[in-house]
Amino acid sequence: MALAAGGIRALWSARPEVTASLLVDFLDHVASQAWGFDYTDEIAVACRRLFNAITDAGMRGRIICATLELGLGHNRYYVIDTAVSLLNSSSLAADGRAIANALRPCRERVRAVGDRLSKANPAIRELLAEDST
Repeated sequence: MALAAGGIRALWSARPEVTASLLVDFLDHVASQAWGFDYTDEIAVACRRLFNAITDAGMRGRIICATLELGLGHNRYYVIDTAVSLLNSSSLAADGRAIANALRPCRERVRAVGDRLSKANPAIRELLAEDST
């Protein structure tokens, strides 16, 4: 939770497979249980820091999924706003397709905020338009 962005980048550069495994465990834990409402905001800040430190599109998609699950599951507007901000991030332009693929497991969560994704990469908007069956 408190690891600085520079530390995250250094870990990713040195051992991307180990770092990815740690991040997946963290993100699964974030989305798996109830948290105190104030703590959810701190988790959202950590998720934004992870998103900004990691350039891997698939991992960025997983970070967005966990943040959406956390925010919508706890009905925390700050966390939801953080997830929407990540979805609308201009940095998505280069890797939007890979992020959209990583978002498939949480497509319904993305749809829940779909009306707020006017700046999202076209690949993410296409994901929203896909048949959910």
